[in-house]
Amino acid sequence: MRIREYFSIFLFALTFLAMAPAVAFGNNLDIANISLESQSTGNGTWDIEFDISWDNSWCESGAQCNGDAGNATNNWDAAWVFAKYSVYSGGVWGPWTHCKLKTSGHTEPSGSQIDTGTTDGVGMGVFIYRDGAGTGSNNWDNARIVWHYDADSVADDALLKVQVFGVEMVHVPEGSFYVGSGGTESGSFTDGSWVSGATIPFQITSEGAITIAASVGNLWGTSTSGNNTIGGAGTLPAAFPKGFAPFYMMKYEVTQKQYVDFLNTLTRDQQEARVADHATNSYYSMSGTEYVNYRSGIRNPASIPAAPGVVTFGCDLDGITTHNDTKGDGTFNESNDGQWVAANYLSWADLAAYADWAALRPFTELEYEKAARGPDSPSANVYAWGSASFDGDCPSYGLSGTTSGQADEDVDDNCNLNHTSNTVDGPYRGGIYAKAATTRAQAGAGYYGIMEFSGNLYERPVSVGEATVGRLFDGTHGNGALTAAGAADASTWPGTTATGSGRRGGSWKSGPPVGYRLSYRGLAAGVDSTRSSDYGGRLCRTSE
Repeated sequence: MRIREYFSIFLFALTFLAMAPAVAFGNNLDIANISLESQSTGNGTWDIEFDISWDNSWCESGAQCNGDAGNATNNWDAAWVFAKYSVYSGGVWGPWTHCKLKTSGHTEPSGSQIDTGTTDGVGMGVFIYRDGAGTGSNNWDNARIVWHYDADSVADDALLKVQVFGVEMVHVPEGSFYVGSGGTESGSFTDGSWVSGATIPFQITSEGAITIAASVGNLWGTSTSGNNTIGGAGTLPAAFPKGFAPFYMMKYEVTQKQYVDFLNTLTRDQQEARVADHATNSYYSMSGTEYVNYRSGIRNPASIPAAPGVVTFGCDLDGITTHNDTKGDGTFNESNDGQWVAANYLSWADLAAYADWAALRPFTELEYEKAARGPDSPSANVYAWGSASFDGDCPSYGLSGTTSGQADEDVDDNCNLNHTSNTVDGPYRGGIYAKAATTRAQAGAGYYGIMEFSGNLYERPVSVGEATVGRLFDGTHGNGALTAAGAADASTWPGTTATGSGRRGGSWKSGPPVGYRLSYRGLAAGVDSTRSSDYGGRLCRTSE
């Protein structure tokens, strides 16, 4: 089970020298056999060819899987695939830069289809997914995406390195839905006619502007102060993503290997901003400690190059489940080094930088509730898997740090929360609860199949309860590039102070269980710019 494979292809004119691959494993997705083919100097394009496969794929029976037809059950999973290049000049390799793609002309293997994710008419990556209803594994060879290298001002005869990355995503279709459950969750969304007691769910029926006010027919909340506030009366602009329009969301939280891949494409100055420790030999990069802390396995190498030399980070968890006085063996990316474990110790600025780099974006509180609840009628006090209960004793888990680390038994209402003695001190791997024959409750899955929405690591949405930044978020996608200092440069996103962001869904250590409920907003407007052992996150992209 793999999240991405990395291959570098060196090219000079029409001469190809393929390097040995450095293989990375993760949550089922495997990209391999990458090459540049069919250069057109007249059009300034190369075809980037690759094979792609992943397990546990689906397109819902009856879904069209060929666009956003307004069908509320039109649901499938996909891979978001994008590429970076580096040019050799003057005796050194240049920085890794996002490949601009053509918006058409891609080659779809039989059984698949490819949609281009655009930003102002420029392809930043592609979604590849099934072309019809079905379930099972995808195995597609010789997919091609068209890199418009001329738009990147790359010479026809440039000496290049190319990397290709992939992220598993889930399509959330267009349609109405409710926020708030009709229960008593702290800070819950409600219709503005609410006065006390059980909330009144509010229906989102379009992407139009929404009035926020304590009056009938308007969006409101049960708190007007503190970390669970709805904020003051006002307007949620039309540009703020409501969750009615279709979008893609990451199937799993950002993994430790995905974050390592990100770090290893940055300049030294950018790297220093995106880790807690970059300069101490063999220290754990995100916790800044000599030993594994709370299953954070991202590690500095044994020798740190002098600046401006870039640091090559790796994963070295070695299946460790404790959080002090234990460290890995120093060999990176072995089979039990936790590449597929959710990445913790991510600050808001870290997550936003990853989003910008991957041409994704943060999601909003409203999109969070849509992705978990779907079109279901609201039910009081439910968790992300659709029921108001969870197993009273979380089972023991396979925590070896391998790709196959799996729940050892089937129980309903799976989550990773601080409730029993079996709870592990740290995050699990993405999809640990999912097996071939599990119910939604046993898998701990949201309505559309997105995993670990309750527990594991906090979700980090843009908050409705903050007016100066949060409500002004307009859903702009990342442009594939960071500032020289390593920060996201999307001007309408919450910035490095994290103002306008919040936390939803609970984490592995956040208990009590009430805090994991889908409509619980106890920290939805709580600003925190720090790194923590239970801070991670996932991202999304508008479906275009």
